[in-house]
Amino acid sequence: MILKRVEPGDESSRARDARYDIHLQVGSQEGLLLGRTTSQVTHDLLQLLWNKGLYLPGTIFNLRIADVVTMARPGDAAEAIPEPWRSSRLWLGVSLYGTGDFKTRKRNGS
Repeated sequence: MILKRVEPGDESSRARDARYDIHLQVGSQEGLLLGRTTSQVTHDLLQLLWNKGLYLPGTIFNLRIADVVTMARPGDAAEAIPEPWRSSRLWLGVSLYGTGDFKTRKRNGS
């Protein structure tokens, strides 16, 4: 699996607003889009990297699928479910595991 960072559309966004698209990994490239992470993944990565003066990685490689589950939630779960999947109210959840390989870079002034 590959996680590919997606920035929110507006210019005033912050690192904490980024999410990751979940793609099948084909070689070193992203393949079929399966879904998008919630803010928890971004929060965890920021806790790990930000105080060390590092940016969020753009791409995380070599994760594996641990489990696929069926999830049902009310349609008002706006943050947890990205568009265009939000309106269906029935989803497949993908559990990932592994160490994940990524490169990051230093922030200015760090």
